[in-house]
Formats: sequence, C-alpha cells, structure tokens
Amino acid sequence: MWTSRHLASTVFVTIILLHASASDADLCTSTVCGQALLQRVSLQQNKSTISEELVPETACKSHIVMVRTHSPMPGMIRRMHEFSDDLKGHHDTHFIVSVDNLSVEILLPKNQVHRYTFELAKDQFPGLTRATRDLPNGSFPEVTAILTNKWKPSGYNFHMEPVLLAADFARETVNVCRHAQYWVMEDDVFICGKLSQLIKYYDTKFADADLLDSGRHINNGLRSWGSREYQTLYPMKMRVMDEEHVMRFSSRLLDHIWRLGREGITAESEWFASTVAKVDGFRHEAFDKIHIGAWSFDNRMNESSANELCHKRRASQGPLLNHAGKF
Repeated sequence: MWTSRHLASTVFVTIILLHASASDADLCTSTVCGQALLQRVSLQQNKSTISEELVPETACKSHIVMVRTHSPMPGMIRRMHEFSDDLKGHHDTHFIVSVDNLSVEILLPKNQVHRYTFELAKDQFPGLTRATRDLPNGSFPEVTAILTNKWKPSGYNFHMEPVLLAADFARETVNVCRHAQYWVMEDDVFICGKLSQLIKYYDTKFADADLLDSGRHINNGLRSWGSREYQTLYPMKMRVMDEEHVMRFSSRLLDHIWRLGREGITAESEWFASTVAKVDGFRHEAFDKIHIGAWSFDNRMNESSANELCHKRRASQGPLLNHAGKF
C-alpha cells in the first residue's frame, strides 16, 4: 500500500486544520467523514500501494504537517488555526489534523481532516492485533500489571500505524511529492515563533535526514512492548527510545515502516521508529538545543505560563518547541 516510487520529491508537511470560515460544501462532519473513512479503508485493504498514480512533480506538496489529536482543548484548536495561517502562503505545504475520536466535530475542509479508529488500523496492520494478544503473556515484565489491565495497544500508545493511515489519506486528497517529508506533532505542542521558520531551517540543515526529533533517548519501561515479530527482528539491546512530541519523517522511512507493519512488526511508538531508524541504517538527527524549550512528557503548562515563556523568547533566537500546553 505504500511505495516510495509514489512519494513526491522534496519535503511534505500535512497539518489538519480547523477552518470555521470554510463553506458548508467543503466542511467535514464527524458522521459523514467517519462513514466515508470506513468505506474507503474497507475498499483499500487489498491494495498493494497507497497510490497507484504518479504525481506530477510540478504540482506536488513537499511538506506535510500532521497534528494528532483525540479531544482537542480550545487552545489546541486555536493553535491549529495559527499553524494553518502561518503555512497558508506556502504552496508546497499541506496541513492536516488526524483524529481518532469520531464523535468530535471538526469543521475543516474535507482534505484536511483525517478520521480513523484503532480498529481500522488493526485491520490494516496485523501486528497490532498480535501485540494485543501477547499482552497477557508477560512479554514486557517491567509493567505487566499496568499494561494488561489498562494499556492495551491503542491510538494512545501505538502511533505509527495511525500516522501511516493519515499519510495515506493526505496522498489521496492532495498531490504529494515523491520524496516529501512528514512532520508529526502532538496537539499539546505549542511553538514560540513560526512553524514555517522551523520547517525552512531544517529543510536546509537536515534535508536528507530520515528521522528528526529531540534526540533525547530515555527509557519509559516499555522496551519490550511489541509484537513477537518486532522482538525477534530487533533484539532488546538494539532498541532505542525517543520522545515523539514532534518528529519529522522522510518518505523513505515511512515507506519502510509501512512494509514492516504489513508484516506484523510493530511496537509502542516511542520505541518503534527510532529503533527501526537506528538498526536499519536510516539517518537520524536531532533538533538544535536552541529550538527545544519547556519539554517533558509530564510537563503541564497553562496558557498564562506558556505566554510568559514565549514573551521571553527573542525573535532572533528562532522558533521554540514546547510540550505540553494543556489548554
């Protein structure tokens, strides 16, 4: 379903944006989009590639910015609008919001809202079902009690397959360059400065990087949480974890991960893409430290503290990535 010959060349950013001023004909309601998605995925389960036609290079999008969300707070929706406004004048960029909550109404143009359920992801990628099946067998003894009772694989902790589905959706709705790059952001990320400046900076500095992230290798105790196929192919000592609040993927790496997923290979997403990049010979780079601000998985910033932080940031220092803005 995903082959690199169908990916367009340059860098593609998809961010799905709420745009309240769009005409009724262009808006996508949760019920309509959910039904359309169910029909689309059902029809595509037997396809061998994401797209069967070759996209003209001159008309393609080279950047896709994708914001993942479940139940966005008002400030998160506002940030989506700000991202969209910032990127609106960049014709090589497409902005998408990917949401796994079909009951959430998001008023966006149809080609900017990707809706899915984790059950649909499991239909496409068999490893997700196997990882669920293997949970009670204690395949990750560090946190067996917690995982078996509460943390079944879901869109909350297995993100790569939903990202692949969202990239598929983008490629079906806009012209995507063959070697596009995909920025993936969590909805509680906020940026001091312009996202477009950040994209441009790393287009220049790390144009050929396959994976770009914070570069912070930590351990969340979920090193063994994956399908048996994953555990066999990537032994424990080879695995590496990276934070995934903001990541940029090359088409080449996403293509590779898609093939692995179809073969039943999957893992908790903080351990998946970074391990694959390391072991399978992809170029992995980190954001400059000057672009990383308040940044932690357990950080909880309100709007007042976020505004204060950004007020202190000098424009000459460039954009600043922050996580998490819980407003």
